[in-house]
Amino acid sequence: GDEVFIDCHLMINNAEETWIQYVDAGVDMIIAHIEAVQDFPKLISEIRSTGTQIGCVLNPDTEIEEVMPLLPDLDLVLVMSVVPGKGGQSFIPEVEHKVRAFRKAIDKQENLGGKTPILMIDGGIKHHNAAMVSEWGIDIAVVGSGLINDEGTISQNLLRIIKALEGQ
Repeated sequence: GDEVFIDCHLMINNAEETWIQYVDAGVDMIIAHIEAVQDFPKLISEIRSTGTQIGCVLNPDTEIEEVMPLLPDLDLVLVMSVVPGKGGQSFIPEVEHKVRAFRKAIDKQENLGGKTPILMIDGGIKHHNAAMVSEWGIDIAVVGSGLINDEGTISQNLLRIIKALEGQ
């Protein structure tokens, strides 16, 4: 159909004060940074009350223990594999243990009849590491500079990523 799902990754310090603007604009999911929110359980409750989905982002240097207690109430977990801000940064492979730990916890939660949050990674994903992060157990990889760069057209770069994922 013509339905488009819109998530909004709020890379801002005042998500608690501004999230309603994005909901009013029609987004389907708000994704906020654990590091920038004072009371994440309260934010989850407020956003849920509008019928909007909620995701939580953690930066590369944030411990997974800050997000794990929220897992039963989240629709998405986003692991940043670069320090947020400027595009085109180098991928930080040390986030692998976080991705794998979230995958294990999400699968366990699902097996116990709980919610199954989407597991997403964002930052430095390109043709040379897309298959690797897929193997870690992610559901979605955000690809920015891996598509839009001076190595080729968007179509050419997308094809390179697809071929890498297919093992060619």
